[in-house]
Amino acid sequence: HRDLCPRNILYARKDSPDSDCKIIDFSHAGVVPAHIPEGGSYFDRTLGTAGYVAPEVLAANSPYGTKCDVYSLGCTIHGMLTNGKLPRRHPRVGIMTVLPPNISQECRDFVNLTLEPADKRPNVSELLNHPWLN
Repeated sequence: HRDLCPRNILYARKDSPDSDCKIIDFSHAGVVPAHIPEGGSYFDRTLGTAGYVAPEVLAANSPYGTKCDVYSLGCTIHGMLTNGKLPRRHPRVGIMTVLPPNISQECRDFVNLTLEPADKRPNVSELLNHPWLN
Protein backbone atom coordinates (compact mmCIF):
# COMPACT_ATOMS: atom_id res chain seq x y z
CA HIS A 1 0.00 0.00 0.00
CA ARG A 2 2.83 2.38 0.98
CA ASP A 3 0.54 5.01 2.55
CA LEU A 4 -1.32 3.25 5.34
CA CYS A 5 -2.62 5.93 7.72
CA PRO A 6 -5.97 6.86 9.31
CA ARG A 7 -7.22 8.89 6.34
CA ASN A 8 -6.85 5.79 4.13
CA ILE A 9 -8.94 3.54 6.36
CA LEU A 10 -12.72 3.53 6.38
CA TYR A 11 -14.31 2.47 9.65
CA ALA A 12 -17.82 1.10 10.04
CA ARG A 13 -20.39 3.31 11.74
CA LYS A 14 -21.22 2.47 15.35
CA ASP A 15 -24.72 1.30 14.42
CA SER A 16 -23.52 -0.82 11.49
CA PRO A 17 -23.53 -4.62 11.73
CA ASP A 18 -20.35 -4.58 9.61
CA SER A 19 -17.33 -4.11 11.89
CA ASP A 20 -14.70 -4.52 9.19
CA CYS A 21 -12.29 -1.74 8.25
CA LYS A 22 -11.65 -1.01 4.59
CA ILE A 23 -8.29 0.17 3.26
CA ILE A 24 -8.68 2.77 0.50
CA ASP A 25 -6.48 4.93 -1.77
CA PHE A 26 -4.14 2.56 -3.51
CA SER A 27 -2.52 5.34 -5.55
CA HIS A 28 0.93 4.56 -4.05
CA ALA A 29 0.49 0.79 -4.07
CA GLY A 30 2.47 -1.56 -6.25
CA VAL A 31 2.64 -5.25 -7.04
CA VAL A 32 5.53 -7.11 -5.43
CA PRO A 33 6.95 -9.72 -7.86
CA ALA A 34 6.45 -13.35 -6.86
CA HIS A 35 10.20 -13.95 -6.48
CA ILE A 36 10.40 -11.43 -3.58
CA PRO A 37 9.89 -13.28 -0.25
CA GLU A 38 7.19 -12.11 2.15
CA GLY A 39 8.63 -9.26 4.18
CA GLY A 40 11.25 -8.60 1.50
CA SER A 41 11.97 -5.18 0.02
CA TYR A 42 11.35 -4.10 -3.54
CA PHE A 43 10.24 -0.48 -4.10
CA ASP A 44 12.79 2.32 -3.96
CA ARG A 45 10.73 5.55 -3.94
CA THR A 46 10.00 7.22 -0.61
CA LEU A 47 6.23 7.62 -0.38
CA GLY A 48 3.73 7.96 2.43
CA THR A 49 2.36 10.30 5.04
CA ALA A 50 4.71 11.99 7.49
CA GLY A 51 4.67 10.26 10.88
CA TYR A 52 3.61 6.91 9.40
CA VAL A 53 6.59 6.09 7.17
CA ALA A 54 8.94 3.37 8.45
CA PRO A 55 12.34 4.61 9.66
CA GLU A 56 14.26 2.42 7.23
CA VAL A 57 12.50 4.14 4.32
CA LEU A 58 13.32 7.61 5.65
CA ALA A 59 16.93 6.63 6.26
CA ALA A 60 17.13 5.10 2.77
CA ASN A 61 18.65 1.98 4.34
CA SER A 62 16.52 -0.38 2.29
CA PRO A 63 13.85 -0.26 -0.40
CA TYR A 64 10.20 -0.18 0.58
CA GLY A 65 8.86 -3.61 1.54
CA THR A 66 5.70 -5.07 3.05
CA LYS A 67 7.09 -4.71 6.58
CA CYS A 68 6.90 -0.95 6.07
CA ASP A 69 3.11 -1.25 5.96
CA VAL A 70 3.28 -3.19 9.24
CA TYR A 71 5.10 -0.21 10.77
CA SER A 72 2.46 2.17 9.39
CA LEU A 73 -0.26 -0.02 10.89
CA GLY A 74 1.45 0.23 14.27
CA CYS A 75 1.55 4.02 14.01
CA THR A 76 -2.13 4.06 13.06
CA ILE A 77 -3.19 1.89 16.00
CA HIS A 78 -0.95 3.90 18.34
CA GLY A 79 -2.68 7.07 17.16
CA MET A 80 -6.12 5.54 17.66
CA LEU A 81 -5.24 4.57 21.23
CA THR A 82 -3.68 7.92 22.15
CA ASN A 83 -6.08 10.43 20.62
CA GLY A 84 -3.85 11.07 17.62
CA LYS A 85 -0.40 11.04 19.22
CA LEU A 86 2.06 9.13 17.06
CA PRO A 87 5.17 7.23 18.16
CA ARG A 88 8.20 9.50 18.19
CA ARG A 89 11.59 8.82 16.66
CA HIS A 90 14.36 9.66 19.11
CA PRO A 91 17.89 9.76 17.63
CA ARG A 92 19.48 7.85 20.53
CA VAL A 93 16.61 5.86 22.04
CA GLY A 94 14.76 4.83 18.88
CA ILE A 95 10.97 4.66 18.66
CA MET A 96 9.18 5.99 21.73
CA THR A 97 5.54 5.18 22.46
CA VAL A 98 3.05 6.75 24.84
CA LEU A 99 0.41 4.03 25.11
CA PRO A 100 -2.22 4.48 27.81
CA PRO A 101 -1.86 2.28 30.90
CA ASN A 102 -5.35 0.78 30.61
CA ILE A 103 -4.80 -1.18 27.39
CA SER A 104 -4.20 -4.92 27.49
CA GLN A 105 -0.71 -6.36 27.48
CA GLU A 106 -1.56 -8.18 24.23
CA CYS A 107 -2.45 -4.87 22.55
CA ARG A 108 0.70 -3.21 23.91
CA ASP A 109 2.81 -6.12 22.63
CA PHE A 110 1.11 -5.98 19.21
CA VAL A 111 1.80 -2.25 18.77
CA ASN A 112 5.38 -2.57 20.00
CA LEU A 113 6.05 -5.46 17.59
CA THR A 114 4.84 -3.41 14.63
CA LEU A 115 7.28 -0.64 15.57
CA GLU A 116 10.35 -2.86 15.89
CA PRO A 117 13.33 -2.31 13.55
CA ALA A 118 12.72 -3.91 10.15
CA ASP A 119 14.93 -6.94 10.84
CA LYS A 120 12.88 -7.77 13.97
CA ARG A 121 9.46 -6.59 12.78
CA PRO A 122 7.01 -9.39 11.94
CA ASN A 123 5.59 -9.74 8.46
CA VAL A 124 1.84 -9.59 7.88
CA SER A 125 1.30 -13.36 8.14
CA GLU A 126 3.14 -13.51 11.46
CA LEU A 127 1.19 -10.53 12.76
CA LEU A 128 -2.13 -12.15 11.87
CA ASN A 129 -1.30 -14.94 14.35
CA HIS A 130 -0.76 -12.51 17.23
CA PRO A 131 -2.89 -13.21 20.36
CA TRP A 132 -4.37 -9.70 20.30
CA LEU A 133 -6.08 -10.51 16.98
CA ASN A 134 -7.32 -13.95 18.00
